[in-house]
Order: sequence, then structure tokens, then C-alpha cells
Amino acid sequence: MSAANLQITIEKGATFEKEVFLKDENQVAINLTGYVCRSSIKKNVDDLTGYAFTVSVVDAAAGKILWSMSADDTAAIDASGSSFTPIRFYYDLEIENPSGFVTRLFQGVCLVVPEVTT
Repeated sequence: MSAANLQITIEKGATFEKEVFLKDENQVAINLTGYVCRSSIKKNVDDLTGYAFTVSVVDAAAGKILWSMSADDTAAIDASGSSFTPIRFYYDLEIENPSGFVTRLFQGVCLVVPEVTT
């Protein structure tokens, strides 16, 4: 399975939260028991550090993942600017099965919109 290229937007200082339901080619939920998930954004793809999302399996049998970043964590993203022009970052979201096989689900551009109220 190839990763889907999706653009996402994070508003600094606001909670980012998405529910993801994983299904196979027959539209049957993928059981995520024992899976580990991870995701982060980086200003440049080759940066050594980035900003981590919290990615949790919330209903393994239904293939449901919660992909989020708290308001405090989005506020900490270094995306300063002089206007509401979004700053370009890059992200991916991966899952790892109990055997250690890693699948990248999503990847792409993450636009971070600066915050006025702090």
C-alpha cells in the first residue's frame, strides 16, 4: 500500500485532532491490536528534530486511530510570521504491526497558520 499524499493544516494554539479509520481493499476494518503509531512534522524533511503528534489506537477492532496535537504543542511550533500566511512543513504518519513491519499511511505538506492570540 502506498502512502496517501494529503495536505493538512494546523492552526497554532488550536487543538489538531483527526479520527482515522483503516480498512482493507474490501472495506473491512483492519484490526490494529498491538500496533504502534507515530507521526511528526518538520520544517525540512531532513531536519533531525520535529514536532510530534500523539497517535493512538483507540478502537483496535474497528481500525480506529486518533491523530492529534494539543493546543500547547501547536503553539510551540516555530512558525512565526508577520501575517496569516501559512508556513510550510512536512509530515508523515506511520503504523508498525506487532512483527515490526512499518507502513506509511499518509505524507505531505502541513501548513501551519501563525497565531495572534497567545
